[in-house]
Amino acid sequence: MTSLHLFGGSKLRFLIYTSFFSGTVVYYGALNKQQKRKFHTNKAGIGRFLLLSFGGMTIKRDYRKNVIKLSEGTEAYNLELEKFHERTADLIYKAALQNKGLYIKLGQAVASMNHVFPPVYVEKLSQLNDMALVSKEDDLDQMFMEDFNQSLNQMFIEFKREPIASASIAEVFEGRLRDSGEKVAVKMQFIDLQDRFAGDIWTIKFLMDIAEYVFPGFNFKWAVIELCDTLKQELDFINEGRNAEKCAEDLKGFDYVHVPKVHWEYTSKRVLTTEFIEACKIDDAEGMKSNGIDVKKACERMCRVFGYQIFQSGFVHADPHPGNLFVRKNPNGKGDIQLVILDHGLYQRVEPHVQKKLGNFWKSMILDEQSSMLRDASELGVSGLHDTAILAAILIQRPWYVNVPFATYFKTMDQSDFAHMSGFVKDHFNKVMAVLRAVPLSLLLVIRNINTIRSIVQTHGEPVNRYRIMTSCTVKNSWSNYREYLRIQYRLFLMDAKEMLHKTLLGIFFTLSRTGIPLFSKFSNLNLEVEKKSVLL
Repeated sequence: MTSLHLFGGSKLRFLIYTSFFSGTVVYYGALNKQQKRKFHTNKAGIGRFLLLSFGGMTIKRDYRKNVIKLSEGTEAYNLELEKFHERTADLIYKAALQNKGLYIKLGQAVASMNHVFPPVYVEKLSQLNDMALVSKEDDLDQMFMEDFNQSLNQMFIEFKREPIASASIAEVFEGRLRDSGEKVAVKMQFIDLQDRFAGDIWTIKFLMDIAEYVFPGFNFKWAVIELCDTLKQELDFINEGRNAEKCAEDLKGFDYVHVPKVHWEYTSKRVLTTEFIEACKIDDAEGMKSNGIDVKKACERMCRVFGYQIFQSGFVHADPHPGNLFVRKNPNGKGDIQLVILDHGLYQRVEPHVQKKLGNFWKSMILDEQSSMLRDASELGVSGLHDTAILAAILIQRPWYVNVPFATYFKTMDQSDFAHMSGFVKDHFNKVMAVLRAVPLSLLLVIRNINTIRSIVQTHGEPVNRYRIMTSCTVKNSWSNYREYLRIQYRLFLMDAKEMLHKTLLGIFFTLSRTGIPLFSKFSNLNLEVEKKSVLL
């Protein structure tokens, strides 16, 4: 009787519980290794959902306790709101670390889009960029058996199980094919990512709906949803292989560009096998110099290639960070260096009409044609001088000044420019978001591409003028466009000449001021700079 009392005195309830438990044990015991993994993944998904839901409630309580009671626009409100965002960013960071996988990848994507998300989140989530997971050794063999019905030893005569590169969703290993003996790079996803993808994405989108309902000022759902959709592309390595081949076809006119060949018979949705490349990362200045590679030329060619993708081919690599761009001596003997482009999981297709509008805006912006800028910005969905200036600043990542010829932008930004940009983004973030939501959605990842290239060039001390290089890519060099092409080249030549004359005059006047001749002493205080008047006010 005692055992029956434990279940409320009901024999039927005891039998139901016992049958359920026994059935579960039998069912689990009948599962194979792959099915058991999916079972545990689904069970863990419930835990991740509960963890994120609890975090969401914590953020809600924090907001209502510390922020909502204050008057919006006051100094106390702004100060408390800033602290709230810092606490929220820290909570999101910790949740990503605990949930791993897609959550770390999504956090890294947020950190890379500093033109969309607030600086406090970008800064905190940037710490996820150094996070790299490690697979269990058994997972590698299991994945090959599931995807190819062969073991690693059957497919490779040599396979180094220590990864040569690790990231949030995959690892890269070095191997040698059994049939040809060729050295290859094998990119393998973490084994449970495909199993948990649908549930994790649903959880994130569900929480975005809740956040939008609870926080009326929350306006990042559209950006997060867009990032979630791009993750689906990155988790399909067959799609990545196709992207690589299309990239190679689009850039076949550049004899200094190489895209590693895909070995399709060793590729699946979770495994990508390509030729092995030995080269220097494009941000490794010392490595390039030690191998006799011209850093300036490498930067120039990088800007030209991605300028071509953005303004001409319309098939744009959306994640060209230094880990995906390598430089080496050209093994074909065509030219002195070769740019190697890796990781083709995420691309953005830009519609021809959007591509043309963006190219027109870029040209008018660089050539300082304000009336054309306003017209071209309206074609992209942005109207008014103020919002046009915001769009220009987003694209070039520096203030756009209304009365300064663009030649002055050829110089490195000074501290006042940095302060101006950071202050504006902090104080007028909603205006920046409004402009980003107005432009075609396809431009979000294009802007990410432009900003990543800018960062690489700045790492090397800006040895090339990326604005000029990319402007020359806005018009195809063909007979049908020869007039416009020549006009652009002529205007750029004049701007270069003015900049050179400006620097030469400054050098001459400075030299004369040091001769000690009274007539020239006044040149020591001469300043040829014009007053900068920003539209971003």
